[in-house]
Formats: sequence, C-alpha cells, structure tokens
Amino acid sequence: MTTTNSPFGYNQESPFFVNNALIYELKLKPITVMASAIFDGNSGGSGADTINVGAGFDKNGLHLGAAYLQQDTYANANRTGKEQLTGAAISYEFSSGIYAAVGYQAKDYEFETAVNRTGSTFDSALAIPFANAYKLKLGYFWFKDGIEDASSQDYDGYNLTLEWQIAANVRTHLEYLQQNNDQREDDTIIALGIRYDFDLNWEF
Repeated sequence: MTTTNSPFGYNQESPFFVNNALIYELKLKPITVMASAIFDGNSGGSGADTINVGAGFDKNGLHLGAAYLQQDTYANANRTGKEQLTGAAISYEFSSGIYAAVGYQAKDYEFETAVNRTGSTFDSALAIPFANAYKLKLGYFWFKDGIEDASSQDYDGYNLTLEWQIAANVRTHLEYLQQNNDQREDDTIIALGIRYDFDLNWEF
C-alpha cells in the first residue's frame, strides 16, 4: 500500500497473486465496495478457502479504506487452521502535491495443533514534491509476527528516497533503507533503480 512503491515493501502477511478466485467490485462514487472468494478447499497453498471484503472512500484527495480477510491454512493438503486479517488505511494528497498515508493490519493465527498468535504490520509514507520533477519520500514501517522466541522475524525501519521524474512515464530513484531486525543482524540497503510505465491495449 504505502511502501509497496519500494522494492523492499513486501512481506509474507499479505496475499497477492492467487488462483480460482471470484471477485466482485461495485463503484458508487465516492464509495467502492469489493468482495472476493476462493473455492478450492481440496488442495493446500494458494488453493485455501478465502473470503475477502473491503470498502474504500475517495473524495477531494482523501482516501479511506478498510478490509477483512479470512483464509484457511493447509500443510500437505491437510487443514491446519485459519488466518484472519483486518486492515485499514488513510491517505491524503494536499493541493501542494504533498502526499501522506498510513496503513495498519492486524492478523490472527488460529491453529488446530499449535499455539495461537497475533501479528501486525504498520506502514507510513510522506512524499514531498520539489523543483518540478523531484520528490522526497520518507517512510516508517514495522512488522510483528506474534512469535515470542528466537524464530521471530519482527522488524521495524525507515526509508529515505529521492525520486526524479525524467519523463511522464520514466522515473528513477535513489533509496536508503534501514531495517532493524529483532532476532538477526540489521539490514542497511542503498538502491538505485529506474521505472518505465507503458500501457498496451489489444484489440480484436
């Protein structure tokens, strides 16, 4: 959502590409409602039964969003429990072009043969345009998996990004990211990248 614009902005707590999905979207401006479900409970992994609903509100630069997801978990085609995720986000773009966003997710893990736990993620972002073609982007984030021993992958961190809009569909960025890991060595990353956007339509 927020740090997804960064190549480091993904973690294992959010589903992205799935199969056997039925998706419904209804737009009643300024409100958008979406619902999806996956019906393939006979197999594990991405075939786990899933229910996902969410709603968004967009008006005059303000965006509000909330979503709920429930998903069965499997190991070797055997159901091991379920996961429930509740998330909310708010963002606003000022007339000056400054953009700010905050997102939070709470995730409950309910296991049939293991100890239940609760995790969470938090992302925040601030983008400040200057000198016409440049943006300074700041972010702070955390990830908590609810594990209370040395196997925990908890971390928090921040990123500082300078973006240059070379053309309407081309931008480059220089990013510094500091990730502080609770149970392993911290990560310090400097990345230089370029992004090219294109739109290709097929007509038959």
